[in-house]
Order: sequence, then structure tokens, then C-alpha cells
Amino acid sequence: PETVEVNEVERVTASFNSFITESVKLRFWLAKKKTAAAALVKLKLDRSVGGALASPKLNTLSNYVDMFSKTCPNGQTSLLGAQTAKYGEIGVAKGLVTAKRVTRSKDIATKLQTQQLEGWLNNQKSVKDIFTILKISDNDILFVLSRKLDTLDE
Repeated sequence: PETVEVNEVERVTASFNSFITESVKLRFWLAKKKTAAAALVKLKLDRSVGGALASPKLNTLSNYVDMFSKTCPNGQTSLLGAQTAKYGEIGVAKGLVTAKRVTRSKDIATKLQTQQLEGWLNNQKSVKDIFTILKISDNDILFVLSRKLDTLDE
């Protein structure tokens, strides 16, 4: 019983230290006016869209983007914008479809996919425009099997 309490205290202490460390790191970046793209690199989320979407560090990037947007309204950005700038519309769309199938990343992937679809609607993109963005050809029989098409299924 005493070992359980010690383990719990150690776990809570480690979690608290991690929170403090992250908070200090984000404030330091904010003071230096690091862009979301620079934060993406610092967090090592710049290697693959799938890895970035599955990483617990994505929440850190999300927190930083929120802080940056509040502090620097002229440089306003979004988590989706940072991902899209790095990986492109197609890469993000395909990555989100895959990430939604993984329990750990399902919630954030669903949120980002909704933002992506809403962005397309708000910019009055037609289905043809989206097919062009996703490089889906309606003449190709394989287009119905494309993971890119899953983006529009939502």
C-alpha cells in the first residue's frame, strides 16, 4: 500500500514537472515570436504527417498555436494551417483519414478534418475544386478506392 502511494506521488510529480517544463518552453518560444512552423520543427513533428498526427506532442503544438494567435493577432495561424503549410492539403487530408482510425489521435484528427472541410466550404470550393486539390480523377476507376476520397466521406 505504501509503495502504491509513493508511485502515485512520483507519477503526479512527473506530470506536474512536465506541465511546468512545457509551459516555460512555450512562453520562451512566444517571447522569441517563433512561428508555428518553427515550433513544429522544434517538437520534431516535421518528419511525417502520420507521425505528427499520432504524437502526443501535437497537443503541445496546438497549445502554442493558440498562445501565438492570442499574443500576435496579425500573425494568426492554426494547427491545421501549420500542418498544411508543412505537408500540403493532400498530405494532411490523407493523414487525417488514417489518424481518425487510431484511438489516441481520433479526437484531434476529427477536429482538424472538420476544420479542413469547413475551410473548403467557407472558401466556396466546389466538389470539382476539392477533387483537383486532392488530385482525384473521376475518370480513373481507382478513385473510388482512394483514401483521399475518405476525406470527403465525412
